[in-house]
Amino acid sequence: MAAAGSRTALIRALGLPVLLPSLLYSIGEGAVLPVVAVTARQLGGSVPIAALIVALIGIGTLVTDLPAGRLAGRFGERHAMIGSAVVTIVSVGAFVLFPSLALLAAAMLVCGAALSIWGLSRQTFITEATPIHLRARALALLGATHRVGTLIGPFLGAAVITVAGTRATFVFYVVLSALTVAALLAVPDPDQERQKAERRVRSPRSTRALLGEYKQLLGTLGVCMLVLSAMRSSRNALLPLWCHHIGIGSAQISLISGLLSGLELMVFYPAGLLMDRRGRSYVAVPCMTLMALSHLLLPLSHSIGVLVAVIVPLGIGNGLGTGINMTLGADVSPDDARPEFLGIWRLVSDTGASGGPSMVSAVSAVAPLAAASAAIGVAGVLGAVGLVRFIPRFIRLPAPTATE
Repeated sequence: MAAAGSRTALIRALGLPVLLPSLLYSIGEGAVLPVVAVTARQLGGSVPIAALIVALIGIGTLVTDLPAGRLAGRFGERHAMIGSAVVTIVSVGAFVLFPSLALLAAAMLVCGAALSIWGLSRQTFITEATPIHLRARALALLGATHRVGTLIGPFLGAAVITVAGTRATFVFYVVLSALTVAALLAVPDPDQERQKAERRVRSPRSTRALLGEYKQLLGTLGVCMLVLSAMRSSRNALLPLWCHHIGIGSAQISLISGLLSGLELMVFYPAGLLMDRRGRSYVAVPCMTLMALSHLLLPLSHSIGVLVAVIVPLGIGNGLGTGINMTLGADVSPDDARPEFLGIWRLVSDTGASGGPSMVSAVSAVAPLAAASAAIGVAGVLGAVGLVRFIPRFIRLPAPTATE
């Protein structure tokens, strides 16, 4: 199958069952996240309280990663996706009807949990439903769909705010979540029989048993993914702070962020194609290396021109890594306990995502901001070396055929 044919077949096979619901859900998420802190302040919360409510989203995700695997394994991926969207509707809808600081906090904690279940379920669904020679492309397409949704969401959210006010974005989130449920229910599950058969013969393994069996994998390749997630999330704090440090204004920072997003979306599919045809290392190692290089060079940029040149590798590297964490997790997950294992895998990477901004904060509290960027860059170099060593050790895929 030619590359163009593979792409078309993937979009047709996954578009209605997974990609359209993912796009709708991500648009709602992208619309509401930027206004959570502002809403908390409007309801009388202090700055620390507003920051805590935002953090509750990540906390909800982290504490649900392991139970999410159990839920997806027991009820099936599609049912878990529907359930997570319904939970979002109920929790955010309760806040819309009875707005208060306490309900906002509860809604964000529950939404974080729903995001964990949603993400794991759709990853497991695609891993099971897609042939292994198309896996990286399918998961890269899924990752790109999420990014497009969270990119579109804030713009639509801004339009909603202009017309109806800040809290109307929560209504918008409820509407998009309801459309997500409708999309999932409208399309028959193409993988329903496989899921039913697996649930009948499945013998669930405990988290402790899986940790014991895969501790070497998680302590090596898993740690490399933790570092990659930390680098990705740290840029959300590091880049705006550095721009402010060298005198770049808010409008220019937004343009720079848009440039990065554009670069990421340009390279995601070629990266998935290369992973499927040549192997995971051909993308994972350059992804980590380019992002580490940008972090190491960032302290040398003191003008907008040099800054743009320095962050181009960051955008390309992050785009190359679209879906890489999901792909590697799928590759190493056991067939008889895939959802449960992926819950552990996501917990490792989500810990890194939560720790990236914290590392920037901790290092910059005792040293210049440049030191934080350099420290993350050094961690990225070590992570790239780890990927060179551990991907061939743990991932052995069948050789692609000439028709792929």
